[in-house]
Amino acid sequence: MEDKIKIAFIGATEEELIKLRQIADKLPNNTYYYVVKSGVGKVNAAITTQLVIEGFSPDYVVSFGLAGGLIPGIRGKLVCPKRVFYWDVWCGEPNLRGQVQGEPLFYECATSPMIDECMQKYFEEFPCLCESIATSDKFAETMEEVKMIEDIDSCAVAVDMEAAAVAQVCHRTGVKFLAYKVISDIVGSEKQLEQYEKAKEEYL
Repeated sequence: MEDKIKIAFIGATEEELIKLRQIADKLPNNTYYYVVKSGVGKVNAAITTQLVIEGFSPDYVVSFGLAGGLIPGIRGKLVCPKRVFYWDVWCGEPNLRGQVQGEPLFYECATSPMIDECMQKYFEEFPCLCESIATSDKFAETMEEVKMIEDIDSCAVAVDMEAAAVAQVCHRTGVKFLAYKVISDIVGSEKQLEQYEKAKEEYL
C-alpha cells in the first residue's frame, strides 16, 4: 500500500487558517494534511515551521496568505514563487544584502502539480508562477522600500512577512517548501491600506 503524501499548510492569521482548511479539503485522498496558524512575522513563522516538521514530518510545507504586490495590475492574483528571500536583513560584508550569514540569499521553492491543482480547484484559477517574493518583519508601504527590494532582486513581484522564514527552516531540515500568496494590495499606492483591509473581506 502506497504511503500517503503529508502536507503542512501554515497561515499567519485565523482568517488565513479558515481559508486553508477549505483549500486543503480539495486535496486528493492520497494525502494527509495539517493546517496550523503561526502568527505574524518571521520568528512566529520559523518556530511554528520547526514544530510542525518535528511533530508531523511533512513531505511538503506550504506558506499561504496575503501579500503586497510590487507591480501594477497584480492585485487579486494568486501567485506561486520560484524562490523567496529576505529584504530587511543585513549581516555586514562579505554577506549580500538580504542574506543571513551562513545561509543562501535565495531559498528555492519546490513544485507540486497536485497542490497547484488543489489551489486551482478552490480559487477557480491556476496559480501564477512568478520569480520571487520578498519577506520582512515590516509592512512595506513606500516606494523607497520597493527600491530596496528591487536592489536585491528586480524580479520580485510581492512582499510578505513569513515565507522566507518558513523556507529557511525547510532548507535546514530538508523539507520541500512552497508558497502561495494572494495579492491584497499594491505597495506604495495611494490607497494601499484601504486595499489591504478590503482584501481581507474579499479573499479570506
